Order: sequence, then structure tokens, then C-alpha cells
Amino acid sequence: MNIALSIKDNLTTSVRVFTRFHPIYSVREHCVIGIEALSRGYAGISAEEVQPEELFRRARDNGRFTQLDRHALCTAVQSYASLPEGSSAAPLLFLNISTEMIERGLDDIRLLNESILKAGVSPDQVVLEIIESRVENIDALSYFVHHHRDRGFLIALDDVGAGHSNLERISLLKPDIIKIDRSLVSGIYRGYHKQEVCKALILLSHRIGALTIAEGIEEKEEALTCLELGVDMLQGFYFCRPLSLAEYQNSEHLEIKDLAETYAHRSIERKEQERLLAETHRALAGRLTERLMAADRPDFTRILKSSLRSTRFARCAYLLNSRGHQITGTIVQKGFTKKEHRLFAPAPEGTDHSLKSYVLRRGELDTCYITEPYISKATGELCITASQGFRGKSGEEFILCIDIDYGGSRDPR
Repeated sequence: MNIALSIKDNLTTSVRVFTRFHPIYSVREHCVIGIEALSRGYAGISAEEVQPEELFRRARDNGRFTQLDRHALCTAVQSYASLPEGSSAAPLLFLNISTEMIERGLDDIRLLNESILKAGVSPDQVVLEIIESRVENIDALSYFVHHHRDRGFLIALDDVGAGHSNLERISLLKPDIIKIDRSLVSGIYRGYHKQEVCKALILLSHRIGALTIAEGIEEKEEALTCLELGVDMLQGFYFCRPLSLAEYQNSEHLEIKDLAETYAHRSIERKEQERLLAETHRALAGRLTERLMAADRPDFTRILKSSLRSTRFARCAYLLNSRGHQITGTIVQKGFTKKEHRLFAPAPEGTDHSLKSYVLRRGELDTCYITEPYISKATGELCITASQGFRGKSGEEFILCIDIDYGGSRDPR
């Protein structure tokens, strides 16, 4: 079927709509999990390819958007159905569902279901991708999602983390898959804040039983960082451009093998580095507690100051009593420039730390506990705290706390 559209210079021409497929990879499983159907068009006798943004924009301008929207969906389903039946080359079909299709309601719901049935495709082979932030009619959105989930379709939320994503709709729609937007993925290996936002989205997804896809991968380091953060699947031009059906069937997907080998090697290296760092931090805490155990209480501050001067990574140190109350001032590394803001200041003597993780989870008296990274109230910088209990000369119990620069401490050499 062709559609008459005014493509350029107000000249109306016939456009043939076709589908390309963009693979979605699971590196850990060494396979293609899904293929996203992307609509394209050939215009006129010259068969000039029309980019999707232009294709749908012109259709909207010409009053043909609904016709094109429905035809593109049916074409995608029919193309997918031509894959070898029962073949391992037939992954899940990802279909982009427009805002208009959701808000048009029952007619389009019927069309979608009939297209799937007519093509002989099972609903459990189909993932419906929705950009929920564009849908204003919440009732229509909720009905569309629940109607299709009840019939076996999977639901994916697209572009999560971009623009005005309504994260509260995750609890309403209960998606099976969350696609993390390119704006977060781009250059993620260089940006700690992007990594933490992605990590939070991944943790949220897994807690509610959803899988994650990092979309828009264009560099190997982006792919590796996303895998290290826990992303389940990857998609992007790093692997390949959108493919015709024949190109997809003949593709060997060699990038997966290379990426899997690099990821495995780096994972082993990272575990070893973490082990060495933990040993370094525990050794530092152990040496300092030995000095404190042999000293009188009035000498504690002097020992903390001299010990900080001899270590590169420690930013500050302080002592607590067994109840978690600070019994010394916070000794800050000499020459270290603290963030100037009233939110951040070294805690004074008497500060109550009893609900901090390094007090609550300290364990046995001589066990060194190391926290997850957090923002230090003393310096305003990312740090970890190594804490270890000890018994002083008087028999009183104390807790040594050392705040360690998280950035610099990641190199154990």
C-alpha cells in the first residue's frame, strides 16, 4: 500500500512504507532478545528514502497521520511474521505505539489485535513501547496498557529519564521493561551523576520486576559502563544501524562476543581492585586503632592529626564513644580545600552519629566496616567511611571513623 503525501516543495507524491529492524541485545546471554520495528518510506519513482521524522511530520500536515500510523504498524507486524517460524532468529517484536493510537481508543485497539492475529503472531512475542510522558489522557493510557497486558502483550516504557518523564506513572502502568533514554546513556562513563541516576533507575526497575534497556549506545565504553551498572539489555548504533529483514537474518552480531569478553575481563579486574582497596582501608584503620589503644585519651586528637598527614586518601578522622557520640573534633586533612557551603561543615565534638550506618552495622569490636559511597557532611565530597571499634587503656569502648576520598581511593597503588 502506498500513501500520497506532500513530501517537499508542496508536491504530492506516492510514498511506500516499509520496516527496518533495530536489534536489542543481551550481552550476558550472548543473544538478540528483541528487534524494534522502525518505519521508513520511499518517495516517488526515484525511491528516495524519507526519514521517519519527516515522514510522520508530512503525514500530520497532510491530514494522513492516522492512516500512516495504522499502516506502519500493520506493515511492521507483517514483516516480522515473515521470519522463520520457531527459529531462534525470531526474537521479541518491539512496536512503537503513538500517543494518538492510545487516545483514539477502541478502533485502534481492535486494529492492533486483529493485525497480530491475522499475521499469526502470538501476543507474548510482542512488546508495546509507550512514551507515557506524551499521553495526557491517563484513563486512555491505563486502559490501553491493562487491556493488552491481559491478552499477553509485554509493556515497555520508552525514553525514561528524558525531558518530563512522569516517574509516578511507573507504579500505575507496572511496565515489564524500562528503556533508559539516550540523554542519560550518552557519555555515561565520564559522568558520575549520570551513573548514579541510571543505577537508581535500574534498582527501581529490578525491585518492581522490570528489565532495563539502555538505548542509544554509540560507544563501547557506554555499553561497558551500562553493563557494570546492571543494565539488562543494550541497543544502539554501536552494534548496527537499523536493518532490513534480510540484513538482520544474515547478521552475525560479532560486537556481542567482543563486548562480552571485555566485560568479563573488566569484571574480574574490578573485583580484584575492590579487594585490594578494602585491604588497604582495613589496614589503615587497624594501624591507627593500635596507636589509639596504647594512648591515653587526651592524646587521641594528636594521634589523629599525625596519622592523617601520613596517608594520601583520608580526608578526615574522628572518634565516637560506644553510643555513637563524637568525643573529638573532626580532624580534617591539612591543605584540603573544603566545599564552602553551610550544608557542609566538619561535625563538632558531641555530635550524635548513633543512626549512621558505620555505627549501626559496625559488627564485632575489632571488625572494620566500610560504607557505600556518600556525600561527606564534613567536606561536601564523595567519600566512604571506614570504622573500627577498639577498647582504650581504661577499658572504655570507642569507634574510630576515617572518611576516605572515594575518587582517589579507587586506585589502590
